[in-house]
This record gives sequence, structure tokens and C-alpha cells, in this order.
Amino acid sequence: MHPQYDQPVADYPRFHAQRDPDSIAYIDGGHLCSYGELDARSNRVANALQDAGCKPGDRIAYLGVNSGSYVETFFGANKARVVYVGVNWRLAPAELAFILNDAGVKLVVADEAFLSCLEELRNQVPSLQHIIGAERETFGRWRDAQPDVDPSMAHSPDDSILQFYTSGTTGKPKGVMISNRAMGEHRHSEDQFGYWYLKSEPREVSINAMPNFHIGGLGWLLIGLFRGAKVILMPAPEPGAFLDYVEHEKVTHLFAVPVVLGMMLEEQKKSPRDLSSLKVIHYGASAIAPTMLREALEVMKVKFCQYYGMTETNGVITYLPPECHDLNQPGRLKSCGRAVPGTQIKICDGQGQELPRGESGEIWARSEGVMQGYWNRPDATAAAFVDGWYRSGDGGRMDEDGFVYITDRIKDMIVSGGENIYPSEVENALLEHGDVFEAAVVGVPHEKWGEALKAYVVCKECKNLSGEELIDFLRSRLAGYKIPRQYEFVAELPRTASGKIQKFRLRA
Repeated sequence: MHPQYDQPVADYPRFHAQRDPDSIAYIDGGHLCSYGELDARSNRVANALQDAGCKPGDRIAYLGVNSGSYVETFFGANKARVVYVGVNWRLAPAELAFILNDAGVKLVVADEAFLSCLEELRNQVPSLQHIIGAERETFGRWRDAQPDVDPSMAHSPDDSILQFYTSGTTGKPKGVMISNRAMGEHRHSEDQFGYWYLKSEPREVSINAMPNFHIGGLGWLLIGLFRGAKVILMPAPEPGAFLDYVEHEKVTHLFAVPVVLGMMLEEQKKSPRDLSSLKVIHYGASAIAPTMLREALEVMKVKFCQYYGMTETNGVITYLPPECHDLNQPGRLKSCGRAVPGTQIKICDGQGQELPRGESGEIWARSEGVMQGYWNRPDATAAAFVDGWYRSGDGGRMDEDGFVYITDRIKDMIVSGGENIYPSEVENALLEHGDVFEAAVVGVPHEKWGEALKAYVVCKECKNLSGEELIDFLRSRLAGYKIPRQYEFVAELPRTASGKIQKFRLRA
């Protein structure tokens, strides 16, 4: 049993608190929280937000790792009709300040490690009025100063409930607005995928280890809590802890990116655990290598399901089910699957015309589950949609059976260790160095992370630079995972006759 698909996300804890209040909603380290407790605690958070002056439509943010405070803040914001802003805690201070200002964030709940940074940013973020510590005792005192009476606010399907930030080709992050309606569409779609998705009977156990500042992490958390599963919260996807939880908590479903799956596989080979409770391992961000799949099937003896999606589509738009993870059909493993129920996908040329099966173009998607648009960016929103179809910016083709194959990234996005990185953002930061004349950043293959960043740099006349110097320069400007570790200093960059840099030649 679970809420109706058209119910607001705020109803998830309410529904299960009424039906089975003593069942465990989440485990955070050694701390357990039942659905009844989650409902009451999120009521208190909602009242605390209102007491802090947050009104419907205002923005609040969370800056920290996956935790019970995170879950309670998210649902408290929903109950108060306050828009929750997901913020990547790995961002540099300047990047963080931009997002907080762009969203007009009034209140931030943050882990202790980030409190001093936020205090230093106060003068740069005029809208920021309150900073709340996320540590269990500190957060609990703030939360429990309020009554647990449900604010019982009226919700609309078109309420924005979530705002994630994604970088664009200009390097400026854009706020992606997600509605109650979009969340409901995804829950409805997921129920039609088949047996490998979470069911209420028998009760499922899920691990939420991928960061909740990404739609993949938060989406996976909500899948479990929608269905009344027990969700194990992990601050980071540490392979050994992953496997220990599977064995001791009888985990049935988990989600990870292939780089983490590879580390889990190596850990299982060194120190085998009982993984018999696992029904399916779900993964996304990139395809799984046939060699890894072969070994995983032999060692872990579990089914796999792949997903493809993005922040703007609120997560999954295609899936490759377990039966397609067939080593006898390695070509199919290069696919990201077929459209999920409720989503239409087509491949279009540069003029927006649908292409025949087998031809490569841009992947377009249409669904009630996609974003409402970009916050305060009507220009970018208009450019992203054509007659209700979202233009993904990813290049791909579709075969006769409807399976989609990603052929390239039109927007030049690089995926490293599950993180999306836009080269223009890195290039702009490099150009701030006084001795850099030009820079081009591309993704190069990496055995562990899938892709790594390599920068081609043209120095100004008579200037000598080193990669170490540029790495140090970028530390205060970019999150660590966005900083290239490989540098090649060149006299000039390859260009087309019109002057555009030929990145395909740099990749080669």
C-alpha cells in the first residue's frame, strides 16, 4: 500500500503513519525513526520553518550528507509548502553563494563542517536569515521547540516542491523546478516497471547512499518512503559498509553508479558477504561494462537494472531491465533502455524533425514528470522546450525495438564518478588566471571514474605554467571533482574555419 499518485509528497509520511506508525522509516547510523515519528518530526520542522518566517513559495536549503535531519527537513519543507533547494556540499564558497543568492534562500540547515563557511557568506547572501545546525542534538532542539501538530496546508499539484541546480553550457547554474505533479507521475511510472521495484508486501529494505543533492539520490530515497520501505541512510557510498548493510539488514534494493558497483565487486571478492536478500541492483549515470557485469553476475549473483535521466526530467526516462543484461547480447548492454511508462522519447535533427530509427540526433522527451522550468530563467526554459518536448542536449539513436543508445553529449557534459561536469564552467575558471590565454577541457577515459578531466591550455606570451600551479589556483573557485588533474600546454587549440574549437580532435 502507498499514497495515491496524485497526493502531494508531503503525504508520504502522513499515509504510512496512519497505516503502520511503528514500522521503521529510516536508519541513520544507530538511530531508528518510525513512520509515526517521521510524521510528527516533519510536522515540527514545518512549524519551525513557519516560526522562522518562511512562507509558501519561499526557498530553504540543506547543506550536508544524507541523514535523518535531511529527511525531516525535506518533508517539513513540503508540509510548510516551502520549496526545498538541494545544494551540493562539495561546491566552492563562490559557487555556493551564487546558488543561495539565485534562489533567495531564507534558511539553511547545514552539517557542522559547513557552518563557518555559511557564516562567512552571510554578507554576500542578503536573503539568508537563519542557519540551523544539522547535527542530531542541535537540530533536535530547534525542531522540538515546536508542536507536532500538522500544519495541514492545502497543496496543489502544480506547487514547486524541489529546486535542484544544474550547470548549463554558459557555466551559470540554473534552478530546476520540480512539482508535486511531476513526483506523482514518477511514482506512477515506477509501479509499472515490474517486480524489481519496491513493493509493500513483503516489506522492502533500501539503501540511500548516493548523495541527496542529486535527483538520483533523492529520487531513490522517495521511492522507498513512498512505498513504506525501511531506508538505510548512508553519508557516502562506502563499498564495505554497503555490503555489510545488505548482509545484516537484509537489503532488497540498492542504487549506485557503476564506479561504486566496481568497488563493491572488489570488496565482495576480498571479503564475501551474504547477498541473498538482494533482488536487484539499480544503477545509472553510465552503462555497465560487459566485463564488470560478467564478474558481478558470477560473484554477487544478483540482477541489474539501468536507468537514464537527468535533473530536468526529475530522474528516470529510460530503463534497461534485468532480462536485457544478457552477456549473449553485448550490443544491448550499450543501450540505456526503453522509455519508462508515461514518457515519450524521440530522436530529432537540428530542426526538430523526428529522425528514422537508427539515425543519430538529439534525445527529446515528453512527460508529466519533467521539470516546470528554470527558476527565474524564462529564456532558458523556452529554449529547453518545444511543444512540450524537453530537449535533453544528449545525442543518441533509437533502434527498431525502441532501445535508446547515447552517442555523444551535445552539451559537452563530462560524467566523472557519477558527477556531471560542464567544461565551460571549468574553462571560465581557468581563464581567470592571469597567465592563461585559452583553455579547453575534455573528458578522457578513466578506469575508476569512467571519465577524468583533461585541460588543454594556451599560455600568454612568454609565460610558463605548471599543472600543479593551476590546480592550486582552482581550489578556491571550483569543487574538487571539477578540477582537472591532467594538463597539456599547447601553442594553439584546433579550430574550425569559423573559429570554433574542435574538441573531438582534443579527445582523440
